[in-house]
Amino acid sequence: MKRGLFQKSHSHKLAYHVDFIRFLFKVDIVEVPLALFAPGLRKKIASFAGGKPKLVVDLLSGIGSAAIEFARRCPSARVIAVDLDPGVLDFVRMRARRAGVSNIEMVVADARELPFQADFADVVNISFGLHENKSHDRRMIIGESMRILKSGGVLLVADYGEGKTPAQKAAARFFLKFFEPSHAREVLTGQVEREIEDAGFIIEGLYGDLPLCRLVRAVKPHFHTVDRENRRG
Repeated sequence: MKRGLFQKSHSHKLAYHVDFIRFLFKVDIVEVPLALFAPGLRKKIASFAGGKPKLVVDLLSGIGSAAIEFARRCPSARVIAVDLDPGVLDFVRMRARRAGVSNIEMVVADARELPFQADFADVVNISFGLHENKSHDRRMIIGESMRILKSGGVLLVADYGEGKTPAQKAAARFFLKFFEPSHAREVLTGQVEREIEDAGFIIEGLYGDLPLCRLVRAVKPHFHTVDRENRRG
C-alpha cells in the first residue's frame, strides 16, 4: 500500500515537472533568464502594488508566477489570473495548490476584451507579457486595464529591461533576439510607456535598475484629475 502511494506521488511529481517544462517553452520562456539572473524579482514587483489591495488582476498570466506572488503578499485579496489558454490556467491552479495559496481564481479570457465590469480592480499587473503583442494589441490591453481599474487603481507593467550587470544585459539581448518576436524589442525603447500615458494613466514611477526588468508603475487618475488636466490642455 505504501509503495503504491509512493509510486502515485512520484508519478504526480513527474507529470508536474513535465507540464512545467512544456508550458515554460510554450508560453513563458522568460522564466529561464529570470530564474538564472533575477531570483526574487517577482516578489519585488508585487511589492510595488503598495497598500492592501482587495482585488488584483494578473493579465497574460502565463504559468502564474506573478499571480502566485501577489497571492502570497496579499493573502486576504482576490487574485485573478487571466490567460487565453485554459490548459496553462489548469497548470497555474496546480502550482497554486503546491505553493499553498488558495486565493487565486482562474479566468480564461482575451486580455484585449476582458469579461469584467468597469471600476472592478484595485491593481492590474502585466508581467513579461506585453512584449509578445504588437502595438495595436498592447494598446487594447492597456485600454482594458484602464477600464477595469478603479479610480486611483494601480497598473504595474514589468517587462524585459537590460538590467545592471553585463551578464544581465547579455541575457536580455540573447532571449529577445532568439526566443521572442522582433517587435518585443519595443519594450526597451519607451514605446510601452507612451502607450500607457496615451491610455490616460499617470506614470508615477519608471524603474530601469531592476535585474532584467523595466517596471512601470502607473495610476488611473480620479475623474476630477482628468477633467482638470483636460481644462489645462
